[in-house]
Amino acid sequence: MRFVATLLCIAVAASYAPPAAAQAYASTDTPLVVADGAVGGTVCGDPGTPTVSTITVPAGGGTIADLNVIVNIAATWVGDVTATLSNGTHTAVLIDRPGATTPDACGDSSNDYPSIVIDDEGTDGTVEDAPTSAPTTSDIAYTEGGSYTPNEPLSVFDGDPLEGTWTLTVTDGGEGDDTSLLSWQLLFNDSPPVAAEPVPLPQGYAFELDGPNPLVEATRFELRVGETEPVRVAVYDVRGREVALLHDGPVAADSPIAVPFAREALQAGTYLVRAEGASF
Repeated sequence: MRFVATLLCIAVAASYAPPAAAQAYASTDTPLVVADGAVGGTVCGDPGTPTVSTITVPAGGGTIADLNVIVNIAATWVGDVTATLSNGTHTAVLIDRPGATTPDACGDSSNDYPSIVIDDEGTDGTVEDAPTSAPTTSDIAYTEGGSYTPNEPLSVFDGDPLEGTWTLTVTDGGEGDDTSLLSWQLLFNDSPPVAAEPVPLPQGYAFELDGPNPLVEATRFELRVGETEPVRVAVYDVRGREVALLHDGPVAADSPIAVPFAREALQAGTYLVRAEGASF
């Protein structure tokens, strides 16, 4: 027998908690550099070659009741950035050069979209809430983990199937900028899942989450075994690849141990943590 605990939405900031029924899918082809725009042309509003990142959601996920998107974009001028989400059926512009009032105007000069949550029910204002003209100093600052309403509503995807290839297209419309798509994540909320019957564990055995989930930096587990034996605790991504080893050594019978889990270099996403011993 193996005991499995699942972590949802790793690296979502503490100020945002996804719905309990949310399914999370994170990009695996990032970080990507976004090409500079307006080279040899106008100062602003002339985007460079689009940068495209994809997330493939496997079949069997149901239909969308609500969709949120987490974007982490490093940008030296946020008002030059556009970001558009598509699933091949519908498209929504999430960010459209905040602060730019005309096609060739420069937008807001603030820096970065630091893992912000794009959410139709965002509580920190609209992502486009920027000055009406290009400032000489930064006037807005997106809060890491803050939730903002998109340029176009994500409700256009409601009722669509989760499965398929999702694309995020990012452009930079200014010359001399440094812009990179560091990561992004889809948070789907479908119909409430049917609760599974719990699997009874042998007497004296337990492997339980004993910390925050979702986590920002770290969490922990408690492990207890019924007989002294070596135990291995490892973290796996949704593709089944081992990405971290948390414990590999003996555990004494009836003596619970804490197993810490630090995020470290892991990207936001869903992970499985598996404890495996000689007798289970």
